[in-house]
Amino acid sequence: MICAIKTIGSQLNPTDPGVLAKETSWDPVIANVMRYTWPPQSETQDQVGFEDFRKISSSLSTAHGCLLYGSRVVILLSLQVPVLQILHLGHFGMQRMKQLACTAVY
Repeated sequence: MICAIKTIGSQLNPTDPGVLAKETSWDPVIANVMRYTWPPQSETQDQVGFEDFRKISSSLSTAHGCLLYGSRVVILLSLQVPVLQILHLGHFGMQRMKQLACTAVY
């Protein structure tokens, strides 16, 4: 899990492997979700974007400034295109690429 965060971060920006954590802290929805993830809060604010995460709230956690869904790193909307480009570098084919992506990112 920690290895996935560092690997994705270093591939997004080799000079700043902490880019994933920085982008996460700048995203208002993810930052609020992380705030209510630990310690667990019974009542979260009714803000835009929370409803997507309420369904999976029991599986959310944080590590090294990133939001995790199980063992997968939650990728922000602003980083989805670069992460998909990184996943496509191996060119394993569509089916295999989807399987690999599901194991590492959400």
